[in-house]
Amino acid sequence: MRIEVITQEDYDILINIYINFPKLSLQNKGYEGIDRSLLTPEEVEKDKIVNNILRKSIVGFSSFQNFKKDKDGNPQIRFQYNYNYDGQGIPFTGVGYILIEELLNGFKEKQNEKS
Repeated sequence: MRIEVITQEDYDILINIYINFPKLSLQNKGYEGIDRSLLTPEEVEKDKIVNNILRKSIVGFSSFQNFKKDKDGNPQIRFQYNYNYDGQGIPFTGVGYILIEELLNGFKEKQNEKS
């Protein structure tokens, strides 16, 4: 996955939406998702804002699915994107997860679990 880091302003917007619009969050199991037909007009507008921010940042982005907490309780985003957006191989759209913090600061280095 390739990203362009977002601005502090966009980060603040995402965190604000994450905190203040709980219907856009879901601790999904498998393929379950948010029932967008039940969203209020304000929630629909916030959903569009999240999609617009992610579209600018994530290469091959398709759609925002939901916010959720990772195993450590950090806010992350679940979304659909094209794995082969660079044009090599067969296009495949699938799910991706990214911490909101990583959208601002870039990807965290994975720690070696043996150390």
